[in-house]
Amino acid sequence: QRPDSVRLLTDRLKALPEVEYAEPNYKAYIMGEPGEGDVICEDPGQNPLYSQQWGPAFCGVDKLWSKPIVNAKRPVIAILDTGVDMTHPDLVDNLWTNKGEEQGEDGYDNDGNGFKNDLHGWDFINNTGRIRDNNKHGTHVAGIAAASDNKVGIVGANPKAYIMPVTVMQSDGVGDIGVLIKGIDYAIANGASILNMSIGTYANSSALRQALEKAYQSAVLVASSGNDGKCIYVSHYPTPCKFVGPM
Repeated sequence: QRPDSVRLLTDRLKALPEVEYAEPNYKAYIMGEPGEGDVICEDPGQNPLYSQQWGPAFCGVDKLWSKPIVNAKRPVIAILDTGVDMTHPDLVDNLWTNKGEEQGEDGYDNDGNGFKNDLHGWDFINNTGRIRDNNKHGTHVAGIAAASDNKVGIVGANPKAYIMPVTVMQSDGVGDIGVLIKGIDYAIANGASILNMSIGTYANSSALRQALEKAYQSAVLVASSGNDGKCIYVSHYPTPCKFVGPM
């Protein structure tokens, strides 16, 4: 539909007293490219590509690796993105597994959560539990978050965390708010303790805000900083934004 017709329809819907709010299905984008006494990462130098990672030291994450683990329960990080390479050697050992589907029969919704064979997550673009990543952005993000300390490649910020792949973005890096909300709801319903959303939108969506407010009751929300450097308040403040620190 033409943008002007969508705006006209939403304005007419918003004028109805029984309608709380109405908005288009806005687009979203990928913005730019355990026991007590255990430690998270014994020697990150043994992962051959660790020397090329500036992030852990810059953020102080490497100092946490030598601290004792207080809570032995491994956190589950939902990667809401373009998917995850399920065979990647740095990720395969840290994939979240849906225990309700692990011993179930193939082709059935064994745990009754509304998704058949969601053994490791769900692809909301293709409506399947067979996760893949034809863009590699999601795989890249998953590695930053939780690549294994397995003496291969890099090491993630928390190499003991589980990765729950939730595909909400197409292979070209474009998605929409409706699908993103489905992914958020799925992640929360299936026990994710952290939601990573390295994506962005130029719209202020009431529907997305409500989904995130609900998710915030039980999970930590992580979002991208906006890699194009544009100010999210540009429509409210006429003066350019001044950014301090790295983007």
